Amino acid sequence: MSQSLVKNLIHLVYSTKNRVPSIAASVREQLFAYRAGIFK
Repeated sequence: MSQSLVKNLIHLVYSTKNRVPSIAASVREQLFAYRAGIFK
């Protein structure tokens, strides 16, 4: 029997207009950790 294997890879890039830093340093680490959990 044949077997079909698929692997999807997604490269997501996003930025603010004019690359203005808009995430406060006080929440940046928590936000990145949360985002990493969603992406996993």
